[in-house]
Amino acid sequence: MTLEVRGRELVTSAPVHLHWRARKTLRGVNERRLVADDHADQGGLGGSTDDIGTGGMNRGAVARRLSCRSSGHSIAFPTVIRGREFSFVALTRGVRHPDSVVLSARRPATEADFFAIPDDERNHELLDSEIVERATPSGEHSNAQSGIVRLLGPPFQRRGGNGGGPGGWWIYTEAEIRLPAGKIVRPDVCGWRRERAPEAPRGTPIDLRPNWVCEVVSPAKPNHDLVRKLNLYLAAEIEHYWTVDPRDETLTVHRRGEGAWVLVMRAERSQTVRAEPFDAIDFPVGVLFGDDPP
Repeated sequence: MTLEVRGRELVTSAPVHLHWRARKTLRGVNERRLVADDHADQGGLGGSTDDIGTGGMNRGAVARRLSCRSSGHSIAFPTVIRGREFSFVALTRGVRHPDSVVLSARRPATEADFFAIPDDERNHELLDSEIVERATPSGEHSNAQSGIVRLLGPPFQRRGGNGGGPGGWWIYTEAEIRLPAGKIVRPDVCGWRRERAPEAPRGTPIDLRPNWVCEVVSPAKPNHDLVRKLNLYLAAEIEHYWTVDPRDETLTVHRRGEGAWVLVMRAERSQTVRAEPFDAIDFPVGVLFGDDPP
């Protein structure tokens, strides 16, 4: 039998039956594994059963054939590696078999799972008990993110009343924020009013929710920012939500209303705007996309 990871599916070359098996390791640790027995063709696994160890489903394993080793008439593999969710689909001769079993191997991810990811590899968010890896930023994404910070940092990242700008904010990039219901997000840019946070928020994750969040829309997963995050931040009672979209070079500004977002504005690159909650200044939207400031 052959075994292959295709995106979020684990594909076998013959129908299999999936069931749980619990065992205790040599160190006395309880281990729960998903086992697939080949009932459709008892000879199909002979001498080539696939047994994938705990390191088998890392990012490098996706979309390439995995090595196998003999272990009787079953295949065993972990269900979730670093919070990634897989479904297991049996195929025969490349065509979905009518008796194939499809089983979601998802289990709810916890904060412990989330923080088990090493700090230098954790580019993830914990959303609805699912660990979601953030898209790799493109040049356009990085340019927009730095443009937001260049625009808002000098006039607002300061104490108010000292000249040089309105002040009154802490502006952060990519801080891990804990929201209600066990969610941990990592916005591209966010900010706290200093009247709520007299001292700079510290640690990770930060428990004090920000007053304002801005996400740069990823072309690979636009609905993540335009739909999922929109609803998530509303439920978390974030006051203001911006989306900066490099695809059409637009800025969209929302303000939280009574149980729904209020669309305040949608502006394109050529416009000069005053955008809540930073409407103490006006600015060309093009500055967010690489134009020189006035």
